[in-house]
Amino acid sequence: NTIELVKGDMLKEGDIIVTGKSSRAQLLMIDGARISVRANSRLEVATYSLDQPSASSISATSGAEGEVSLNLLKGGLRTITGAIGKADQDDYNMRTPVATLGIRGTDFDVQHCSGDCAPSTPDSEPPADGTYTGVNSGGINQNSGGKDLELGENEYGYTADEDSPPEETIGSQGVFGDHDAANPDEEEGDEDDSDSDSDSDSDSDSDSDSDSDSDSDTDSDSDSDTDSDSDTDSDTDSDSDSDTD
Repeated sequence: NTIELVKGDMLKEGDIIVTGKSSRAQLLMIDGARISVRANSRLEVATYSLDQPSASSISATSGAEGEVSLNLLKGGLRTITGAIGKADQDDYNMRTPVATLGIRGTDFDVQHCSGDCAPSTPDSEPPADGTYTGVNSGGINQNSGGKDLELGENEYGYTADEDSPPEETIGSQGVFGDHDAANPDEEEGDEDDSDSDSDSDSDSDSDSDSDSDSDSDTDSDSDSDTDSDSDTDSDTDSDSDSDTD
């Protein structure tokens, strides 16, 4: 089935958010986390569960028991993590095709390049394939090739492939594009236009809600409350409920 997403739509665990060219999507999760998905990206919300029966008293500054597992299949995002992971850092992880990331109360960027990242300037070469990370506040642990790399504020990491250890880099290597435009802490205006296509193969329910402003072509299967200024289509095999504004 194809679902057209609009503001207020609920996405569920297992959904895949797919953004198109020159578009992005913003998600507000049930634990207060914010995720800004960049253009030409695919993000799977594999698990997003909160142990509390009600999220009404949960804020991003409090610690909450739950589990977050996100799979960045393509492209990039910036996220400000929420309450899950503050109580136990092992409750939160994000995977890319070549690395696994853990968090320590964090605002961070991640971009995976696979022959699809543009040069930062007209005269430069495209960045090498692999996963790039950058920490705006807090910290992350980047794991690949059986090795860990701890990154703190204003530090950057890179993993070439799943067998290679992560390495610290000088600067972002130009892969994060318009950093301020991807700030998940800023809401989108109603003037934004975009198309979103959302594909999901999921029959799971989740206790996670996200409120998303999407300027994107999104493929989505997750439990989320979406604010979108765009037409969003999704192919889904999921039993998902959605609330729309």
